[in-house]
Amino acid sequence: MIMRFFVFICVLTSFARAELDVIILDGKESVESFTRGNLQDRDLGVYISSYNGGFLNEELVSGLLTAFKNNRVINLKIEPFISQTNEVDVKSLEVMAPLFDELGDLKVFGILANSRESLDFFQTVLPKMPSLETVWLNRIELNNDMINLLTANAARLQNLRVLDLSFNKISNENASSFSRLLAALPALEKVHLQGNEIEDKEKFSQDITAEGRNRDIELRLPEIFINGVRDIGLEVMEKYKMFF
Repeated sequence: MIMRFFVFICVLTSFARAELDVIILDGKESVESFTRGNLQDRDLGVYISSYNGGFLNEELVSGLLTAFKNNRVINLKIEPFISQTNEVDVKSLEVMAPLFDELGDLKVFGILANSRESLDFFQTVLPKMPSLETVWLNRIELNNDMINLLTANAARLQNLRVLDLSFNKISNENASSFSRLLAALPALEKVHLQGNEIEDKEKFSQDITAEGRNRDIELRLPEIFINGVRDIGLEVMEKYKMFF
C-alpha cells in the first residue's frame, strides 16, 4: 500500500508539472463522472487505476473514447488489475486497447504492473502513439529478451527523451543489450534504472561504452539514474554527465 501511494504521488507530480487537467479514474463512478463532465478542447493527464478491480467494460470505454476525442490526452498512465495471485489480468489490459485510437497527441505513457504481458501490450499499442517523449515501464520484470524487444521497436520511439525502466530485473549482465537499446534511441536524454539489480554501477557504465566502441558506434549517452544519487567523474565517461 505504501508503494502504491508513492507511485500515486509520483503520477500526480508528473501531471502537475505539465499543468494539465488531471483525471483520476479508479472505478466505474469516476469514469461516468468524467464522461458526463463534457470537457472540451482541454489538455488532459489521465491515470487509470484498475488495481483493485477490473471495472472497465465496453460501455465505459466507449464513453472514454468520446471524451478523449473531444480533448487532447497528453499524459496517460495505466495500472492494470492485479489478481489475488499477484498476476496481471490480461483482460484488464485488452479492454483498454480501443482507447489508444484517440491518443495520437500522447507525449507521456506509463504502465505500472508486474508482468511480461504489460510489455506485450505496450508493443501492441505503440504504433498508435507516434509522439511519445516519455515512457514509464515499471515493475514489468524487464530482462534481456525484453530489452531486445524494446530495441526492435525503437524505430517507433525516435522522439523518446525519457525512458523509465525502474524496478525491473536489469543487471550488469545486460550491459551489452542495453547499449544497443541506447544506440537505437538517438533523442534519449534520461534513463531511470532505480530499483534494478545492477550491483556494480561503474562497470555497467564502462561496459555500455565498451560495447559501443566494439561496434564502431558513437554512443551519445543520456543521463542515467541508478540509485538516485548523483555520481560524477568516472574517467571513462569524461564527456558525459552520468547520474546514478
